[in-house]
Amino acid sequence: MNIRRWCIALFCVGLMASVASSAALLQQASSAPSMTKAAQGFLETLNDEQTKLALLKYDDPQRTGWHFIPKPFTGEQARCGVTIKSMNETSRAAALKLLAAGLSDAGFQQVQKVMSLEGILAKIEGPVPNRAWTRDPEMYYFTVFGKPGEKRWGWRCEGHHVSLNFVVEGDKLVSATPSFLGANPGEVPSGPDKGLRVLERREDLARSLLKSCDEKQHAVVLQDPKAPDDLRGGGAAQPDQTPAVGLAFGDMTEQQQKLMQLLLETYTENMAPDIASTWMKDLNQAGREKIKFAWWGEENRGQRHYYRVQGPTFLIEYNNTQNGANHVHSMWRDTKGDFGIPL
Repeated sequence: MNIRRWCIALFCVGLMASVASSAALLQQASSAPSMTKAAQGFLETLNDEQTKLALLKYDDPQRTGWHFIPKPFTGEQARCGVTIKSMNETSRAAALKLLAAGLSDAGFQQVQKVMSLEGILAKIEGPVPNRAWTRDPEMYYFTVFGKPGEKRWGWRCEGHHVSLNFVVEGDKLVSATPSFLGANPGEVPSGPDKGLRVLERREDLARSLLKSCDEKQHAVVLQDPKAPDDLRGGGAAQPDQTPAVGLAFGDMTEQQQKLMQLLLETYTENMAPDIASTWMKDLNQAGREKIKFAWWGEENRGQRHYYRVQGPTFLIEYNNTQNGANHVHSMWRDTKGDFGIPL
């Protein structure tokens, strides 16, 4: 099933149009009040059993227990929250309005595409016996931590290759990190969606920046010809605090700085406009010249690679090493502290 058909099957044409319109309206205002209203509306649609799954205390350990890997659908290792699969049409619409409150239109669509890759991956892999989970584009979980509108509260949308985490206090957005998206396959190899690369700009812009380097710059950017197997700190409550390495923004040419700006935007443009603006404002105030770009691994498409973009306020990590370098992991983290927890 291709992405367009999957979206229609899961949410139906009329519902998708309604949510897209709601997303556009939500983004005209601050995202925090929109999230509060959307979360309250979402919880009101759930039955008692679903509410027990979806609504946890703000200080529940699960709030910082994020991860992007597949997890069993039942048992102690299962994710918290209520799944899209278990929701009726009304709850699905409300959940999508909550998701739209934290994202731009482009980000909302990109997250849907990441989810839809589960259906494509299921066809590629075929049945896998004795596994505690299956590839399913409806097995994405929504969880609310604390009561929306009362003191500080948070929410999450999470499943394989998606982890979006938000904290709200009153009319203020406290945190929107960790923010993770992945893609498997990184490029769809066959079928109606052959050639689709959901996160292609995150790879292509970074590679363009690498290849634009002269010999001296290249020696500074390339950290190791062998790429690490994955991101650092996947699932860790707080980001790695290792000092930034690589080529500094201030040592880049004007064209390279433009590429860096575009690369940063591939991460920020997915978020609601006020979130994207805050991220950019923070990194500019901390000193754009202090941002560094570093690369590990090989340089051509289809080869194992990893890169890092890091400044005083943020950390981007991107890894594409698994499944023949056709399996993407990427994240934006707040080096001042994720989940609204200052370091």
